[in-house]
Amino acid sequence: MLTFSRIKENIDRDGILMLSLSVLWVLFSFGLVILWHSFLVYRVANQDYPEPKYSIWLIFGLQLKQNTMALEYQQRIDAVISALPTSEPGMIVFQGGITGNNTVTEASIGEGYFTAMLASKKDMIATRSQIVLEDRSKNSLENLRNTREYLLSEKRPLKVVLVTSRYHLRRCQLMAEYLGFKTEFLLAESTVPFSVKSFHKIILEAFLINWYQTGRFISLLFRNQRMLNRIR
Repeated sequence: MLTFSRIKENIDRDGILMLSLSVLWVLFSFGLVILWHSFLVYRVANQDYPEPKYSIWLIFGLQLKQNTMALEYQQRIDAVISALPTSEPGMIVFQGGITGNNTVTEASIGEGYFTAMLASKKDMIATRSQIVLEDRSKNSLENLRNTREYLLSEKRPLKVVLVTSRYHLRRCQLMAEYLGFKTEFLLAESTVPFSVKSFHKIILEAFLINWYQTGRFISLLFRNQRMLNRIR
């Protein structure tokens, strides 16, 4: 997940330019673009999806707090553990590097929690899945780009299961498809939580999607290779 603290941490000149243009687009549309993206985020989040068949599962990290994982990140990993008895993947990729003031990677903390939970379930056979740590990224786009680089280097197909929270799915789906992935989904929650916090997350996702798509549109329009290299 990309939060405002992460935006501040990773933004550069190109990011500021695209952010400014995306805000102008919001103002020009009288906020309708945010309403539209919010609707799409909610619609995708509120759907039910079939049991995944692809064998490569990507777990999106979440910024740690004092080197400790949040409940939301645990829920993503718990969803994988719950699915293992009926659909064990060939590869599980834990994604996320060091962000904020933390000193450990999201990927390593996630893998440690996963291993500990499996060890505590005496009635569960240990997973035979290959475990991969993508521990260089600082946001969801980098998660996907770095994982794609690894899969291509290993001559593995770009057919993946995205494991994340419901509100986060629309943005992950868009970026993954633009990067050439074919996707299925495994979601952390059974339904979209109904709360003020969930509403704020959906609005933030709409804002981030607008920012991402503005940057992609401008990069393609002007064929700016430097910027294109960052989004594809």
